[in-house]
Amino acid sequence: MPTRAIHWYPGHMEKTFRQMKEALKRVDFVIEVCDARVARSSRNPELLALTEHKDRMLLLNKADLADPDVTAAWIDKNKEDGVLTVGTNLHNRSDIANIRRLILEANKARIERAKARGYVSRPLRLMIAGIPNSGKSTLINRLAGKSSLKTQNKPGVTRQLVWLRAGKDLELLDTPGVLWPKLDTEAEKCALAASGAIPDDLLPKEEVAACLLNLLLADYEQILREKYGMQGDVTLHELAVSQHLILSGGEPDLFRTATRFINDFRQGSIGRLSLERP
Repeated sequence: MPTRAIHWYPGHMEKTFRQMKEALKRVDFVIEVCDARVARSSRNPELLALTEHKDRMLLLNKADLADPDVTAAWIDKNKEDGVLTVGTNLHNRSDIANIRRLILEANKARIERAKARGYVSRPLRLMIAGIPNSGKSTLINRLAGKSSLKTQNKPGVTRQLVWLRAGKDLELLDTPGVLWPKLDTEAEKCALAASGAIPDDLLPKEEVAACLLNLLLADYEQILREKYGMQGDVTLHELAVSQHLILSGGEPDLFRTATRFINDFRQGSIGRLSLERP
């Protein structure tokens, strides 16, 4: 990856942080959604600072695409740090039921205190937060039991704060995905670009794919060789040759190769892989 820093902080993100800070006054509980495959880089440090005084739960989403042993290690680490953490696939109904159960369980004392004081029971107010393309709107749609929010497999779809009801017991605040103002480490850039958290046109796909390939080689070399039938060096050039992606002049088509490889990773067709370990 290039050493230049990425500046990715559109005006709507700055505005979102101001709105979130104000909305937190009315929020009981925060659910942060991150990508289990990049469980470090997909957590916004500014978001953590903003919500640190609130009770919270962390969802390692897309756990069905991540290395299960690595996800388990992240859950154990976060448990040691006192953070309620759950690996989840938001398209799995049983996972959604478990999330709802854990939300109510985590807020049991709050609910009982309100009842003891004779207050009329009101829905728990939850803020759903995270970086772009982490699955926040999908979570809300699943909890609400209907497609109330637009979702796409690309960043930047949600652009404003939206309150929605999810049954009688939950009220959900959907927030736009927010990144921090400056991405300046190679690990952050590669992880976020490869997972689709930042727009694909922000960095050349060939650079992202080459970086992703190098990251995966550390722990999954044999899986890569078997998936793509590579015998020699595992490089983007050799990947293009093994997949017969050749330009008319005989040179490897690195752009098509990069696009296919990144898509294979995002869709989980290479295998259950994680880019970051505790």
